[in-house]
Formats: sequence, structure tokens, C-alpha cells
Amino acid sequence: MIENLTAKPEALGMNPQRLQRVDALIREGMAANWYPAAAYAVLRHGQIALQGTIGKPQPSTPNSVTNADTLFDMASLTKTVTAILLLHAVEDGLLTLGQRITEFLPETVGTALSGISLRHLATHTGGAGFQRGNRSTKPS
Repeated sequence: MIENLTAKPEALGMNPQRLQRVDALIREGMAANWYPAAAYAVLRHGQIALQGTIGKPQPSTPNSVTNADTLFDMASLTKTVTAILLLHAVEDGLLTLGQRITEFLPETVGTALSGISLRHLATHTGGAGFQRGNRSTKPS
């Protein structure tokens, strides 16, 4: 439970006035329309020193409210982490970029996806479409 992880900033050796700069920066980003909503936490030694939420996750929905349970569409933010993990696995000899996804997803054998390799996925050239909301698109 989050409440059990929360500590006073001073008890964690943190300056509460400096931590408030985090909140101010988040609010500045909202005012500049960089994002419609945010949820944030600053931790030290596994304890939460500051946490907060702001904005509407669905600006077009009047009653939408951001809280600790709000799920955000991370979109392309995960690509960086995925690329790093993939390249570490390649470097460690656990995977090769030429491996076909059929090795990991046997249900793709004999389908249009069976020719896609990890290299295709990593470079977004696999040709598999994706759906977001009511739009269906193909990666470029």
C-alpha cells in the first residue's frame, strides 16, 4: 500500500522546499500544454518523499480525474527501454536479431507474421499493424 511507503522528506535526508520544485515543474508543463495530466513520485531508500497527481487524463471527458490508479498510454516511451533490454540480450548471447518471432510465439507459425524477426520489431519494419482507439494504422 502506498501509504506505508510514504515518509517525511526530512526523515529521508531530503529538503522539502527543493522537492516542491518538482511539483512546480509538473504544473509548469501542464500550463504550457505539454501534457494533459501527470502522476509523479519521488522516492529515496524505497520510501516516497513526494507524490502527486494533476490534470485530466481524458481532457475531452469532463469528469475524468487523475489519481494514483490512473492508467496512462505510455505510447513510444517504452521503446527506449525495450531496445536497451534487447541489445543487452543480444550482447549476452541470449538472442540474435535474426531470430523469428515464431520461436517465441508459436501461434504465429504459418501466418503473415511468421517472417518477422526481432530485427524487424526493433526497427519497426515488421509490417504488423496496430490499433489505437478507433484508428487502425500501419507502422511506417
